[in-house]
Amino acid sequence: MSLDKILEDVTLKRYSQNEIVNRTIVGNGGFGVVYKAQLKHTDVNVALKMLFTNEEQDSCEKLVKELKTHKMVDDHPNVIRCFGLYIGKKNVKYIEFDLYFEIHGLFV
Repeated sequence: MSLDKILEDVTLKRYSQNEIVNRTIVGNGGFGVVYKAQLKHTDVNVALKMLFTNEEQDSCEKLVKELKTHKMVDDHPNVIRCFGLYIGKKNVKYIEFDLYFEIHGLFV
């Protein structure tokens, strides 16, 4: 099953790549890369968390579980709010998968 199909029931706003501007890498690791970025036509700074995953069923399901869990608790004052996601271009091995998190004062 494709990642697109698995994500059908994840109720997060979908963004296109051109809605995210001014990207600057702030960190990376084995799971992905984090960028400072801005939502186009706004002054909202965000952390753009790019996760790399393949289309194996287990990887996709873990990713969806993480998103659903985050969505359930993101109205808590101690949890960074999840703005939404987009699925980037596919290449031979990976799908780029991005989450947009509001950062309070981190990138001021």
